[in-house]
Amino acid sequence: MIKVEEVDNVLAIKCGNEINGRVLYWTTLYYYKNLVIDTGCPHTAHEIKDFFHSKAVKAILITHYHEDHCGGAHVFKQPVYAPKKSLEILRNPPKIPRYRQIVWGQPKPVHAKPLKNRMEFEDVTVTVIE
Repeated sequence: MIKVEEVDNVLAIKCGNEINGRVLYWTTLYYYKNLVIDTGCPHTAHEIKDFFHSKAVKAILITHYHEDHCGGAHVFKQPVYAPKKSLEILRNPPKIPRYRQIVWGQPKPVHAKPLKNRMEFEDVTVTVIE
């Protein structure tokens, strides 16, 4: 399930796996000026893909490797960037505990490029803080 809210030209997209009519844990990803920051959980990856189908997306920025932040990255065709410390885990995600598989889903491999300290995307400059 996803819910979308706009705040100061930023779309905050809340997503979570619905079980028995209730989302156990919400996580949020963001869309700002053609950039997607995080991608939600694996259970909502196809809803996220459908949501962004009609939007211009230049790049995906992943903050870290946890499944509730990177779980939908595998559905995007645009370049995915992540911190250097997360690249290997994203390429080879470990099997996560059952309770996390139920709540968020098992992440699929993602081949991301390393985030640089400063990145430019058209009219947006991103400064990465570790």
